Amino acid sequence: MNDVKMDMSERTDPSTADLDQFIRIQNEILMSLLLHESMHGNGQRSVLSSSSPSFCASMSNYMRNWTGIAAIWLGTSTRRTEIWRGPLPRSTDAVHIQLPVAITHGVPYISVIDGLGPFASAASERWLNNTWYGEPTHNIHPGPWGHRALAGALIHFLREQNHHLEHLPWREPSESVVPYCPRSPVFVDPTVLRMYLDTNPLHISTLDSDTAQLRMVQCQDWHVISDVVDKPGLLSNSTGARCTVLVFAEEVVRHPVMVGEVHVLLLKSYEHMGRVRVTVAAVPASRAVATHSSHKDSGGSYVSTCVLEDEGSSDNGTRIVLGSRDMDCLWQERVSEARAEAVQIAKPPQGGAAVGLGEGMCLTITFEVLASERSENKVKILSVTLF
Repeated sequence: MNDVKMDMSERTDPSTADLDQFIRIQNEILMSLLLHESMHGNGQRSVLSSSSPSFCASMSNYMRNWTGIAAIWLGTSTRRTEIWRGPLPRSTDAVHIQLPVAITHGVPYISVIDGLGPFASAASERWLNNTWYGEPTHNIHPGPWGHRALAGALIHFLREQNHHLEHLPWREPSESVVPYCPRSPVFVDPTVLRMYLDTNPLHISTLDSDTAQLRMVQCQDWHVISDVVDKPGLLSNSTGARCTVLVFAEEVVRHPVMVGEVHVLLLKSYEHMGRVRVTVAAVPASRAVATHSSHKDSGGSYVSTCVLEDEGSSDNGTRIVLGSRDMDCLWQERVSEARAEAVQIAKPPQGGAAVGLGEGMCLTITFEVLASERSENKVKILSVTLF
């Protein structure tokens, strides 16, 4: 992840950027995406034909259902400006940032640098740096030797784990060895990966009442509460209830809509749940006195006001609907889970004045609980992310 450090320093003023925090956030995003893909995969992946024994020809022989997390973290970061004489300091590589994330998720972490270091001399450090890295991504990504070292560390870890399991006192010796059928790996969709890491998305949480209230306008029968202990969210149980969450003009500039999607993280469950309509629109913004729809900058002063129409008024052409979607919070799975649903939107117009939006532009995200024949119509919003 040192390449991430370099990229961060190029993008941001080093005097104000928290590089460790940046790497930690990137690691958390990567880990969450990989674990989600691993735990929700159906297991039906093709066998790698180049090394597959005949036993693997039948799909039934290599199909398996994962009952836990199938992920191992390989720590490859080694480049440093100082010699690591171990075990501290560790501030010149990313292992000390990555390891807490892996521990939190219960994922094994294999640190190559801990296997090869500490360095006894400057010469040994130079040898590793010159050997580990190679073309075509010199100084950033491990080369052929580095990949062989990573593979060796991974195989060693798996063999040690298997040896440990085979010698558990309550385990009966295996009568026959069933060959392993190597399958093609699972990859996170590169489009999703780019969205979360490269497009500078804006994330809005609705878990904290004080923070969420600053954005909530024209809300009736919507409240940020914990209907279950320690599980807060923006919640409504009333059909027809509406609530608008604001994205202020300064945020639209800092986090431009590049993909054209708004991801709504909401609660899905098998009972009590209703349906919600999510509408994304662009509205005018102007510098004005403080109102309920004004935004404060870091200094505490009001920067802009989002100009909203009163409920029930006719559309006068200053509000541009970018996209809308109806979402059902009820599903058949016998579990309650937070799941993301995407609203496809048109990219907001570049020049607000040219389309009647005035000096600037805010975005509004409106939630409306839809009428249904169900006895209960609970809708719980946890967060919104704009890409």
